[in-house]
Amino acid sequence: MAPQRAIVVKDAKYRGNHFDGVFVLAENEEAKLPASGWHKVQVYFYWFENRLKARCNIVVDMASTHVIDVPNTH
Repeated sequence: MAPQRAIVVKDAKYRGNHFDGVFVLAENEEAKLPASGWHKVQVYFYWFENRLKARCNIVVDMASTHVIDVPNTH
């Protein structure tokens, strides 16, 4: 099984709020990530190690964002 991918963001935006953090990318989202500029990225939110069912779009500056592998824990 391929590892999940996550995005590390600084000063991202969601519903008018600014934040830093690490978010699991929705399936196939990494293939759509551009090299620069501000873009919407579809991610999953986790709460106390449980993934919320809905996917959310956060707005990120690709200049301060990078993608990482997340080890499978199951």
